[in-house]
Formats: sequence, structure tokens, C-alpha cells
Amino acid sequence: MLNRFLAWFVSTKMWIAFARHWMGHFTFRVFGYPKFPLEKYFEILNIFKQQQDGLYGFVSADTSSLSFIAERAFTKCKYAHAGFIRKEGDHLFAWHMKGDGLNHWHLLKILHECDRFALLKLPIVGETNIAIAKSRLDAILTDPLVDYNYSFAMPTDVLNWLTKGEALTSEEKDSLQNLKMYCSEMVYIVGVGLASNPKFIQQWTYGRKVFEPDHLYDASEILFEHT
Repeated sequence: MLNRFLAWFVSTKMWIAFARHWMGHFTFRVFGYPKFPLEKYFEILNIFKQQQDGLYGFVSADTSSLSFIAERAFTKCKYAHAGFIRKEGDHLFAWHMKGDGLNHWHLLKILHECDRFALLKLPIVGETNIAIAKSRLDAILTDPLVDYNYSFAMPTDVLNWLTKGEALTSEEKDSLQNLKMYCSEMVYIVGVGLASNPKFIQQWTYGRKVFEPDHLYDASEILFEHT
């Protein structure tokens, strides 16, 4: 009964409006800033520079945010946000989904807003698999219709679009009402069918299949972590 109620509730306009305008912005932090020491950015950058070709991501948590507290109450999660990290010039930048859609931030902005952070290497190996995954990611990053998925249900049409390598027609895109995905779902869609770690899979949570930041963390190689 609870599963059905939650599945219905996260599809309502009331929930979407609350999540978009309040959930992702409200914090119970009264004094000070999140606890991540920003000087560790240079340690992360040096670690990244030493890595070979592959795909890299992150998980993070602002433990005083309303969204983290609510998610932890249901799932006992350690992390609540995820995305990709790429080196651009001499610095690291994050591509990640927020309530306002796809965002491109300097990594320092991510670190400034979190208490916990981990740099991850995705379990995608082999020149061919890495190339396919990168092409999927590029397809997401260059599509103007990407929006946030507040229902947290896996969209099979988006999976088909990327995993089969088929471009959507304008009519198909219209039928999707924009390509919707949440933060860790974007990472899953890029790596599904290519990841070598059997933990890189969807899991049932409250009546639906999801891929949460903790699932990404468990399936990846941890290159750096601060908790």
C-alpha cells in the first residue's frame, strides 16, 4: 500500500512543484558552511591527472539539506547526489542533473555545497566500451530537451534511445515530453550494458526500479573520499 501511494505521489503536480522549487534548495544548516575542506580540490585534481582513459563520476551529500534528510529517512543512504566529472583545460568540471535540469559546474561549486564527497571511476573497461559510453554521455550533454525526472522511474524509451544507439525523431522526442532523468539515473543510462561490475544494476525500492547514488558508489572504484 505504501509503495503504491509513493509511486502515485511522486507523479503528481504537487510533488513536482514542491521538489522543483523547495526540496532541492531547503537546508536546516543554521550556522556555517558544508564541511568539505575546499583545499582538497587540488588533491582530487592531482589524482584525476594520474588516471588513464575512462569515465569518472562523483557522489556527494549535503547532510543538512531537506532532500538528503528525506531520502535518508526512506533509504538509509550515505550519498544523495551523483554526476560525471571531466577535465576541461586545467580544471575539473561536473555534469549533473538538478531540479532545474542539466548543469555544468566547476567542481569547486559541488565541493562548496557538500559535507561528503567521493571521486569514482566507473566500472567500464575496454576501448570499445569506453567509446560507446562516452558517445552516450555526449548525446545527453548536447540534447536541449534533457529535464529532471521527479518520478524517479526508469524511462525505457530513453534507455532504448541510448543503448541501441538510435537517434530519436522529433515526433518521438515530443512524445517523451523532454528526456527526463535524475542524477544517478543519468550515470546508469550511460553505463548500462557496458559496466563490468555486477553491482551496476537497478534495484527495487518502494515498488520501482531505481539506481541511486549509493548504488553507483558500491559499483565503482573509489579514487578519493571525504566523509
